[in-house]
This record gives sequence, structure tokens and C-alpha cells, in this order.
Amino acid sequence: YLDVDYVPQVDIYKYLNPYYPSVLENVHWSGENVGTALMSSPPNHEFWPFVFQALEVYKNQDSVLKATGPQLLDKAIEMYPNAAKITLLPCKNFYRFPTGEWNKYVSKDIQLAREFHKYLPLKRHCGKISDDCLYGIHYSTVLWLK
Repeated sequence: YLDVDYVPQVDIYKYLNPYYPSVLENVHWSGENVGTALMSSPPNHEFWPFVFQALEVYKNQDSVLKATGPQLLDKAIEMYPNAAKITLLPCKNFYRFPTGEWNKYVSKDIQLAREFHKYLPLKRHCGKISDDCLYGIHYSTVLWLK
């Protein structure tokens, strides 16, 4: 799965775990350990029923981040007994946040929509989008805000 605003910069298939799910290491505020812009797994993997159990837990949430986003996936991973086998794709390669690079990489409309992020500190700084070793860009268009 790729969000419509996630653009691979290289052939990412060689970085994905062929036996267990692969998800993004999240750069955002605490309480979200993974990102949902890029996810993969083998077909019919045993992890996905845990995602549906988490959907049931969070089905009445007002927050899209909890109901269907990173917090939901965090919950599913917490419930999954083989969570240690899930591959976290490092943010330095797969999920950099365009800190200080808004004008170059993000449109004005999206800049306004993402304005709230300046109040929510990043957990880690994973480098700039313009740095080497970037395998994918998430443009963070947050279509659910529109």
C-alpha cells in the first residue's frame, strides 16, 4: 500500500521484508511509532486480522489518526504476538519530514494544511529531503483535512 502522496525515489521492493509486514518508522509526535503512508506484507499475512481487531477497538474515534491511521497501526502491532518480526523502514530513508524545505517540496495549499505541525514537535529529525539516501518522499497532503 502507498498513499497517493507517497512517491518512491528508487525501487523499494528490495527493502521490503518478503515474510513479514514492513511499515514506516514515524517521525511525528509521541504516541505514533509507525506511519501508514507505505505498508507491505506477503498476501494473507497473519498480521492483518490484528489490524481489523484494532479497527474494532477504535471504530468510534473522532480522530482519523486513531481510527484509521498511525495510532491504529500502533495498536495492531501492540496486539500482534510476532511484532518483533515487523520491519520498520527507517525514516532517514523512507519518511523524512520537509522541515525547512516547505517551499521546494510542498505546495502552498499543503503548507497551510500542515501548519499545525509546527506545534507538534518531531520525535526525531531524519535528515532533509534534499539529502542523499532518500528512497521515498511522503508529501503529506493530508487529504482527510479537506
